[in-house]
Amino acid sequence: MKPQYYELVIKDIVQYRFGYHEYLRKQKEQGIKVIGYARKSKGEESLDDRTRLLRKMANNLQDRSLVDLVYASPPSSSNEKLANRNDNGVEAVEGTDGTTQKLIEYLNSSVMHIFLVYLGYAGLTTNVDDLQQFLAKDYHILVKSISWIMMKS
Repeated sequence: MKPQYYELVIKDIVQYRFGYHEYLRKQKEQGIKVIGYARKSKGEESLDDRTRLLRKMANNLQDRSLVDLVYASPPSSSNEKLANRNDNGVEAVEGTDGTTQKLIEYLNSSVMHIFLVYLGYAGLTTNVDDLQQFLAKDYHILVKSISWIMMKS
């Protein structure tokens, strides 16, 4: 990038973040719970590296998206069914509220509107059929945009 554009890009990033935070605050004022979800694909990293990266993703969700709760899926493929992720007794990452299974438990029991923000290289999932099944559950999910999902449970 040419140096003359640095200031403009920085200004846009700061303004976007402020606007995004303001939007999230207004959602919270209306009683909407902001939930974060981070997913890390299976890879060759050590368990310590994977855990460190997921903690960083969880921190980013807390700092950038003001999430009230954050769930993380340590080893999961982007095409793995959401309902099957972490159903093998995987430990929750320190600093999170649990794994995908805990997220699903929360969604099943929540009576609040939920705004789900997720992080992962391939997003929430690349399995279109599974996503449609997930969205068809009793959560009354409305897709808000490519990176956010608004749900009413």
